Amino acid sequence: MELSLILEDHAFTLYALYGGSHNVDDFLADLERENEPAHSQIMRRLKDLAKHGSVKQNATFKLLRQGVYETRAKLGPRILFFYDANHIVICVCGFPKDGQKTPKTLIELAIDRKKAYMAHKKSGKHFTIMTDDGIPPQRMPKP
Repeated sequence: MELSLILEDHAFTLYALYGGSHNVDDFLADLERENEPAHSQIMRRLKDLAKHGSVKQNATFKLLRQGVYETRAKLGPRILFFYDANHIVICVCGFPKDGQKTPKTLIELAIDRKKAYMAHKKSGKHFTIMTDDGIPPQRMPKP
């Protein structure tokens, strides 16, 4: 299973589960090209999470179901994620939000990806970590 490093700070290291539909890396890259203000907002939310750690549920971070959270920016982009041990956050789904509620299909997709991640971890297999600079992050998921 492949993970790409999004960012790392004092409290948490954020990874994106690589591949599949609604891939966080692809979503963020497209958003940066197509809507810089929305990209800046969602990245600010992710940086806050990495720097300060988890916050109580509020308008920025919301528990959806089964340990899957949503972070949102006012301009619409959403990232679904879950927490893992060792101060790790796994981002599993990115999308622009147009309606009032997060689509159930995307919540189910995030839950399925969380289950797959946990099964991979439980199996004892290692994760492939992709970084832009090739330098391994301080915190990495452990089987």
